[in-house]
Order: sequence, then structure tokens, then C-alpha cells
Amino acid sequence: MTAASAARRIPFITLPNWIKAAAACGIHFQGVLQELGIVIEPGRLEHATIEEGQLARLMAVCVQQSRTRHFPFVLGETYSFEYLADLETFITTSPTLREAVVVFEWVQALITPYISVRLREHGDEARLVLHVLGDARSRHEPPWLAESLFASIFRFGRLLMPPPHDFARLMMRTPAPPYAQTCREFFGVEVIFNAEEDAAVFARRLLDLPLGGDFPSLHSQARTRIEQQLQRVLPQDSLITRVERALQRKPALLGLGAAATATEQ
Repeated sequence: MTAASAARRIPFITLPNWIKAAAACGIHFQGVLQELGIVIEPGRLEHATIEEGQLARLMAVCVQQSRTRHFPFVLGETYSFEYLADLETFITTSPTLREAVVVFEWVQALITPYISVRLREHGDEARLVLHVLGDARSRHEPPWLAESLFASIFRFGRLLMPPPHDFARLMMRTPAPPYAQTCREFFGVEVIFNAEEDAAVFARRLLDLPLGGDFPSLHSQARTRIEQQLQRVLPQDSLITRVERALQRKPALLGLGAAATATEQ
């Protein structure tokens, strides 16, 4: 991480999730913020920001001070879209996993612009591939951010997948940490370290299996509200880029309108 990227301010509307995870791990979160000299400006949560370098230090201290479990696992496992409840409604009422995966585009636009999760399909497998944007993340940096994100992905994925289906394995770019066995036990699948990419792998056929939570009216309402929020926060050129990319993949979307098309990634 360069000095410029460390000082870059990023959204921190996930603050309530950090507070909740810290409490579960016996950490006095306000005290950690004070110790690190991190000031979260009072006001509306959607305007909260933090320097990228501060977020990395905050994660490191929480990992060190956790009295119970590995903090990134708890952060991901307890994650919820408290401020953007429509995202969670959209996920849980999706007719298929393929439809639910669209939410990663919205999460990047509304919550974590520095993180990209993309669906990749090849042969019988599908992968949710994680990229941390900006500076290339070193293989030798702690994998805490990826661990927390995959903990959340596994939680929501297992909530949706029809039993007894599950993820096949988890791939991590970093070398195996000292707690590698704990990592395998937490995720409940094979974890491959020193992999070519960070990815959650599952059977491709699961993408189009009907899901039990399918609820068209609630799903449509959630989509509409999310689209409206995207139109408020996304720069116009970003919205146009999303529309063009969606139309390249699904030309049939042409008649749906720009906002609806922009969400179909």
C-alpha cells in the first residue's frame, strides 16, 4: 500500500457491523479508535469515511485484541446490511443464485468501492472472485480482509443454497497462516492457499436452481429502491458504463431502461 492509497478516504457505513463484531470478540471498539487516533465524523452514517491505512490498522488491532475468535471471521459472519436493508431483501428473495450475485455490483457501488467480486464460470464450476482494487495486494499481506469478505459470502450463500448443496472449496492467494486449520474448520470446506486468486468455488449448476426464498413482489420492490439509490449516488458516466457492459452480456435488456439495465451485471 502506497502513502497515497493509505491516505485515501473510503466509505465506512459498515461501522455498526465493526462495532457489533468487536463486542462479540470482547473488544472495546471506541477505545481502539481513540488509541489509533481515528475520528469518525458525527452525522449521517452514509457519509462516514475512514482512511484506507486507518482501516488496515483498525483490522490489525482488532485481530490482536480479540479474546475469543478470529476477528475477521466474526466480522464477516455477523455482517448484515443494516443501513441498506433492501440489499439483504433482494438477496433473500432471489429466484436463483445467478440473480442474487448481481448484488455484488451494488455493494461495490454503494458500500465498498475498493472491493470487486465477480462471477466467473468455467466448465462445471462457478467462482466468486475477489479483487481489491487500486494497489495490487501482496501475497504476503495478512488475508484478514479477504477472510471477512468470504465469511460473509459463505454465510449468505449457504442461506440461499438448497440443502445439501454447499461451496466446494475456498482459494486464497496468501500462504497458509498459522491458524490454517482453524480457517478450514470455520469455512467447512477445503481451503487452498498460495492459489492463483481469491475465490469461493461451487458447482455451476447451482446458479440456476430455483431457490426456496423466491418472492417476486418483494424482490421487485427491493430492486426498484436499490436502482433509485444508485441513480442518486453514481456519477452519470459510471451509470453509462454499467449499462453498456450489461447490454454486451444481455442484449435482451435493451427495453428495460437504463437504471434496470445498469444493475444487471
